[in-house]
Amino acid sequence: MRVLVLTAEARVPDLSALYQSLPRYLDIDLHVLGKAQQRQLRRYLAGLDLQSYQRILLDLPFKHMVAQATLLARLPGLLASLGTDLQRARGQLVVAPETAVPLLPAQLDALAPGWWAAHVEPIGRSGRAALIGLPLGDFDSGYTNSVAGVHAGAPYRYDKHHLVPFGEFIPTGFRWFTELMRIPLGDFARGPLRAPSFEALGQRFGPNVCYEDLFGEELAARFSDAAGAPTVLVNLSNIAWFGDTVALPQHLHITRMRTLELERPMLRATNTGVTAIVDHRAQVVEQLPPFLAGVLEGEVQARQGLTPYAWWVGRFGLWPLGLGAVWVALACVRRAARRIEPRP
Repeated sequence: MRVLVLTAEARVPDLSALYQSLPRYLDIDLHVLGKAQQRQLRRYLAGLDLQSYQRILLDLPFKHMVAQATLLARLPGLLASLGTDLQRARGQLVVAPETAVPLLPAQLDALAPGWWAAHVEPIGRSGRAALIGLPLGDFDSGYTNSVAGVHAGAPYRYDKHHLVPFGEFIPTGFRWFTELMRIPLGDFARGPLRAPSFEALGQRFGPNVCYEDLFGEELAARFSDAAGAPTVLVNLSNIAWFGDTVALPQHLHITRMRTLELERPMLRATNTGVTAIVDHRAQVVEQLPPFLAGVLEGEVQARQGLTPYAWWVGRFGLWPLGLGAVWVALACVRRAARRIEPRP
């Protein structure tokens, strides 16, 4: 826990000291901000009284403003690094994590004109394919947390279906709460449950974003038609906000469970971990250490056919099994009750 001790002054005594101490308390790097952004931040701090100064660590809009400014300053370097990785990748299928490009297409064109054409489109022209995580949409039609597919054919788009409450959408009836708390939240539109596969390289790739692979019944919905079912699953994740916690290996174990249920290999592309290749028997074939920038290259064997789980859940979901389990439980309780009834 970080503690900031203040003296009982009517105003903040040393603005420059506060300004220089912000990186320790907000996890930001002020040196990457432009001069105009630094002036804006200094003007904001200059108007703070002591009470506002004490609450600065809880001021979410302020943190959001600084985080946005910091991100904008770092974006050119981040895009350059991603572009270099995409150019160096030699696999038939190239996968970049969720929000690897953290900009809408119009914003990307404004910040780095020609970046997509220079770094992503050549992959498709070379006879290979790529899946890249990025946001899509506009104000009128709504925004989506998406995956763009590039290959020799028509462009592909997958929109995340299972959204995170408050993180990616505001549940019905709770907008008043977010407005009251002044919390800057995303409000994405939902993609279809039975999303089409990315058909490229003679295979059908089934993207899923972040913790969508936690919900096996939703992935199984794509297996209702065996002829169109994915032959390889691909998970694109950005779980940096979990930090260095048990969430990283836990998410890998979730992926392994899905590969057993559906008998499909899954490729995992993440920004902090665990980037890995998992085969259809839930064996981790290759993986990168967490929190290490790098490129993972390996081979994957596509699979066809349906497991009993995929056949059943893809058609009927899990609720019939749930009802059956409740019926069995009630029958057992009733039978036990009969056994203990007193005899006349």
